[in-house]
Amino acid sequence: MNFALLRLPKLKVTGLLFSSGRLVVSGAKSEVAARIATRFIARIIQTMGHPKINYQNFEFVNVTSLFDTKFTLDLKGFISRVTESKAVMSKGGLSQLCNYRHSSDCSMVISQHGKIVIKSPSPKVACEAIQSVYPILLESCAMVNTR
Repeated sequence: MNFALLRLPKLKVTGLLFSSGRLVVSGAKSEVAARIATRFIARIIQTMGHPKINYQNFEFVNVTSLFDTKFTLDLKGFISRVTESKAVMSKGGLSQLCNYRHSSDCSMVISQHGKIVIKSPSPKVACEAIQSVYPILLESCAMVNTR
């Protein structure tokens, strides 16, 4: 597979430009930063002698989001409140983790310390997942703090 690696230190992103013309950008902190980075890379390619480069079909394929609830969780209480087949408890190092499949294309790893990693196809799906799970997490928090 032929590709060129482009690092943009000011934007803190890395771009992979494939021979097919597809561009994959990683490291962007927001949708706007990803769009700016792709346009910037397209502009670099134009200045290198390829004036027919056009910017089209921008889409998010995979988004990894981080979320901190700022409170500790009772993961067993969380699992009891959601469908059992969607959540699985595991031990990871010093803390307990819960793997939770929110939908067919969105999954979360939730730690007992309140840190959540969300893997989804777009930022919109990640926001919807947090909004639907947050009330259940608050109930799990109340159980921990009342003990």
